[in-house]
Amino acid sequence: MKNIKFVSKLMLVVTFLVGGFLLNPSNTIAANESLSNRDFMTWNKDEIKGYVSSFALSGRIFNDASSIVIKLYSGDTLLQTNTAVDGKINGNEFITPFDINGSFDYTKDGYFTNTRESEYGKTLKPTKVTATVTFNDGQVLTTTNSNLDVKSSGSVLGANTFKFTQKMKNGSKGNEVSELQKFLNAKGYDCGKADGKFGKNTEGALKKYQLANKLDGDGIVGPMTRAYLNK
Repeated sequence: MKNIKFVSKLMLVVTFLVGGFLLNPSNTIAANESLSNRDFMTWNKDEIKGYVSSFALSGRIFNDASSIVIKLYSGDTLLQTNTAVDGKINGNEFITPFDINGSFDYTKDGYFTNTRESEYGKTLKPTKVTATVTFNDGQVLTTTNSNLDVKSSGSVLGANTFKFTQKMKNGSKGNEVSELQKFLNAKGYDCGKADGKFGKNTEGALKKYQLANKLDGDGIVGPMTRAYLNK
């Protein structure tokens, strides 16, 4: 009889704990909340020779994340880890690069810290990329992409669409600035001649584009703006 009472009490405690877990919103994932990988591709252009990968979030925004970690693998061997700098990834999309030669300046770019493992850039070829996003309320979302697109190797992706990879702001110069100016002009955001020089006109046009797409109107091409430009 005592054993029956003990089991009954134990079942009551388990039921209470499980019920509490299920009712706690910080431990549950709503049906409309998901993390997905948009692109995983080879890249050989400007500052980056290697790979890029982009991610999108539904039902939440990255502003609520306490940690964003992206890992590049060859089979089960970890090659490189990119970790988002606190507070830099906002909205619901971002893109991150993996450089083979180690020449990309992650510190200057300011959005990710980077850890390269000993095998990266040698003989092993990447086969998958994973992302893990941990939110301030304890919820964790993950995604994996093993479909590496080896055809996309530079400025062309699909039908004559330029793929932006650099951080750009007032004072920047080069081909990516020219392509940005062409893009903005084509979308109706007049920034004048596409001369490859990021000045006040380009900054003003970019701010208008950002605000129209519910981005921070800071006039800087960071990961979030790049994700929208690269759609």
